[in-house]
Amino acid sequence: KLTSFGNKLWIVKPMGQWGGTGIQLMSVDELKKINTKSIIQEYIEHPFLYENGHKFDIRIHVLVTTFPNGDMCVYLQWGGLIRISSRPYDPNSKDPMVFLTNNSIHKKYARCPEDILQDLFNVKGLNYEKVLSDIQNSVQKLFRNTEQVLNPKGYTSSFQLFGLDFILDGKQKPYLLEVNSTPFVDYIKDGGKWSKKIKSKMLRDMWIIVFKNRLGESVNNTKKKYKFVKIL
Repeated sequence: KLTSFGNKLWIVKPMGQWGGTGIQLMSVDELKKINTKSIIQEYIEHPFLYENGHKFDIRIHVLVTTFPNGDMCVYLQWGGLIRISSRPYDPNSKDPMVFLTNNSIHKKYARCPEDILQDLFNVKGLNYEKVLSDIQNSVQKLFRNTEQVLNPKGYTSSFQLFGLDFILDGKQKPYLLEVNSTPFVDYIKDGGKWSKKIKSKMLRDMWIIVFKNRLGESVNNTKKKYKFVKIL
């Protein structure tokens, strides 16, 4: 029951939207008035912040493939792109730009792409090995529990790339925000060196894995920056 959640804030995302469109922060009383299909999540009020005091989220790419015999494999990119709010975080602010991290809505406010798109490994004070290991555990649980619905028609020699967004709380614990089945991979439109570096390496690695899996060959990379690591 919503009445049991006290004064917590909730983030509401309308179904079928992208790029931060229509996202709102709401109280319990406001949630009761929603009459459209939406995804509702508890808002992380005390996130781990980027070095300049700005909120950020982490885009992690996950590749799912099937072998000619139908066996499924899941690969996690070891590292990712962080997307930073263009305005300093203030939990008492009413400005949605403080809370949202979608780079598509912050582009016009940033001096350069590096202000809002950075490498996860550049975040000061972050125990990224622990964070990535926790993210790996979350991704493993997610795809173990959805394996049957991911490929209901039993396609073989197939693949799909997902973009998973995570946010960290003040103790660097990752929380899954959403799963994108058609992640934006155009690093030219993104601009900036980090998007190009991370996404270009991801795409090159993805095609190597896809073609090898199609031939029935498994790929087991070690945990190196930006490489896909087999986790299932």
